[in-house]
Amino acid sequence: DSVGVVRDALAARWRAIGQRDVPVVELIPRGHEWNRRDGATAGSSPLTLVSLFVVLILLVGCLNVSILLGAQVHDRQRELAIRASLGAGRLRLLRQLVAEHLLLAALAGVAGGTLGVLIARALASRLATRLMPGDLDVSFDARVLFFTIAVSLTTGLLIGALPALRWSKVEPLAIVRFGY
Repeated sequence: DSVGVVRDALAARWRAIGQRDVPVVELIPRGHEWNRRDGATAGSSPLTLVSLFVVLILLVGCLNVSILLGAQVHDRQRELAIRASLGAGRLRLLRQLVAEHLLLAALAGVAGGTLGVLIARALASRLATRLMPGDLDVSFDARVLFFTIAVSLTTGLLIGALPALRWSKVEPLAIVRFGY
């Protein structure tokens, strides 16, 4: 029993320095359980708060990208209107815009997932203290990968579809003639 060996060694050291307390040695569970207090609910752990901040930052980032891509579609209205007047159907142009945004979202998802793994590994080694195990498991997890893919594609679809649908209500001839 390694806990007993550690407890005995710590008790011997404490006696050597004149400490009279009895040491309490417990195993620290792996994962995020180390961060819970007795009786605390899962929703109040600091790890949950960090996760909520990450989601909030993701939402703000998605909103910013949506605004930028909406402005880009607005700037491309003349190009899209010329394509429509040359015979490209609205559905084809909508599919093109959505496909562009899905490709951008997929690339962003790969970059974000890769960066997330690197940051998680760096943080796990930097945050290791004597109270927290230094060998936190931050290895590959298929659930995280699927979540990243789902969020990326959903975001790309929504961000790509909203400006494209807004554009589809505009009359191409008015844009080509008057520039708006």
